[in-house]
Order: sequence, then C-alpha cells, then structure tokens
Amino acid sequence: MPSALPALADQVAGCPTYVQDYLAACATRIDAEIAQVLEAEVKDPWLRGAITYHFGWAGADFVPLPAAQRAAGGKRLRPALALLCYECARVNRGGAGAEDEIAIAFATALELVHNYSLIHDDIQDRDLLRRGRPTVWSVYGQAQAINVGNCLHAAGFAACRGRGRATGGNVLVGELIASLATASLEMTWGQRRDLMFETLDDVTVDMYLQMIAGKTAALIACATYGGALLAYADPSAHQPLPAYAEFGCQLGMGFQIRDDILGIWGKETQTGKARGGDIRRRKKSLPVLLALQEASPGARARLRALYAMTTDLTSDQERKVRSILDECGAQALAQRHADLHSRRALSALARAAGRPEARRENPFFGALEQLTGLATTRTG
Repeated sequence: MPSALPALADQVAGCPTYVQDYLAACATRIDAEIAQVLEAEVKDPWLRGAITYHFGWAGADFVPLPAAQRAAGGKRLRPALALLCYECARVNRGGAGAEDEIAIAFATALELVHNYSLIHDDIQDRDLLRRGRPTVWSVYGQAQAINVGNCLHAAGFAACRGRGRATGGNVLVGELIASLATASLEMTWGQRRDLMFETLDDVTVDMYLQMIAGKTAALIACATYGGALLAYADPSAHQPLPAYAEFGCQLGMGFQIRDDILGIWGKETQTGKARGGDIRRRKKSLPVLLALQEASPGARARLRALYAMTTDLTSDQERKVRSILDECGAQALAQRHADLHSRRALSALARAAGRPEARRENPFFGALEQLTGLATTRTG
C-alpha cells in the first residue's frame, strides 16, 4: 500500500480511533487520485469546476478553497472497504496479489461512481443541501447537474483502468469494470423503485429491502468483492469471493437503514442535509414502513392518510408523522434491522477471512469489523 496510507499491520487491531484515522488518510489519498483523473480525463474546464465544487474543494465560482475551508467531502467508505478487503485477502494469501496501484485505481473509480449517483439523487429528491452545502443542481440548474453526474460516471470507468498505470492484467481490469457496470445497473434499478414507492400505498418491508439491495448495497458489495478479487489475482481462485460480496451486501443494507434513521432523527449539523426531508417527500423509508405495521390502528390510519397525499408535507404534518413514529418506537425497530444486517455482514466476513487463528493474526479483519460497527451506528 502506498505510504500515504498508514500501515494497519503496525497498529493494534480493532482500535476504533485508528480506523477513523485510516478513513481520513484514505480520503486524502483518494481525493488526490480523483484530482488526477479529472485533470487527465475531463477536458471541459466548466465540468471540472462543477465537480470540484461538488467535492467541496472550490466555491461556486470554481475558485479553489484553502485547505482549512474545504467542506467535508464524505466518508469515502466504499474506497476504504475496497482497500481493506484487498489487504485482508492479501494477508490470507500470504502477501500475493495484484499491484497496489490497481487497487487504488479501483477504489477511486468506486468513489467517482458513488458521487455521480449522489448528484442525480439530489435532483430526483429535490434536495437543496449535500454535506452542508447547496447541491450542484440548486447552484447550476438541473440540466447541467445531470451533465456533471454523467461526467463523473464516465470518469469512474476511466479511473478503473488505471489511466495506463495499472499492472494487474487485462482479465482483472475487465472483471472490475464488469462488476462496476453491474453495480451501476442495480443502483439505477433500486433508485427507480425508491422513487416509485413514493406514490404506492402497498409498499412492504420486503419490497423495501429489495430496493436498498440495489440502490445502496450493490456498489458496496462491488467494493468488497473487487478489493478481494485483486488480492487473488488469478480469476480461477475465487473461493472466498462470494463471502466478501455478501459481506458488502449486508453491510450496505445496514448502512442504508441507518441512513433512513438519520434522515428522520439525525442532526443537520452532523448529516449535512436538511432535517425531515424524507418525511416531507413521503419517502417509504424503513421506519415509516415499520410504523405502518406496528402503530395502533388509529395512528396507522392517520399515517396512511398523510402518506397518501400528493404534495410534500407541511411542517405541521411532518410533526404529526414524527409523533406517530415515536409512539410506536419506529427508530428502535429500524435500528434492530440495521443491527441484524451488521451481524450478517460480520458472519460473512468471518467466512471470507478463514479460520479463527487466521482472523486473529489479520489486522485488516479487525479493522473491517470496526468499520462495520461504525457504518451501522454512525450519527452523520
């Protein structure tokens, strides 16, 4: 791993503070890679400028911001998972695997594709804030924001091939690109259903879980699978790869459920998004679906009536929804689901990492355990 990222093997495995430090170092490295990809691949200065605004590196006028004034650019969870799974699997294989540069290239591609989806989601959900700043579409208009998102998506695939620097071989790069394309298709499938659910009255918990498996979990599963794939290098040696993919899928499910909780009860200063937006848009998020199952008959009828409206809810109506959710303990019920997927993720990770003695000797396994807990209990 390049020296810009700290060596987990030199740290005490399972230290939450260190995992946070690793995430910060990973974000710095990936952001540097993104900047190089944009410089090499995005020839239009306006598109490059709008992308740097989205990442919090520049103001709306594209003037670069001093480091101290740069906005928080997201968690970089997907790149970190890809790199940690790569290293975890490499330790299990005794250090063999593809070159580090292709792992960095793949991690960078994941973050670019993720951010394309964020820009398009903000347009579709009419969100005005992202990471505490006005969203791209609210600054530059919907049409140009679509272009910015499309540009990031294409740049992600360009990054995946390593800009000519990757040495992992055509077969591996091809498999990474194919897995990224599949994840992109599943994300689109999930997002379509998420939007469709806003006007459906009979959405079930099972339908919701299928939706988030595409919308959120698909790209996270791509990260964990792809990172491990690079460690095995030989495409025929795929025995642990399904377990790594399942780890990412279950982690992604828990991550999205926690996101739903924060969308209702999170603090704007921590989430960077306007509080209550999911309720006002009548999103069929998991807490709402659980309330429709568990609330008293009268409360359930009131909640159904509010969510049957064809316009965004008012502030007073939002308070009524919150009251119903709180009365039936919807937040705790939803967190139980997040915890369940967290446990399933850890079980899959244990299968992927091998025998108990091998897991104990692998510091990256401990880091992935800690990261799973952080992802499904976070406050922002």
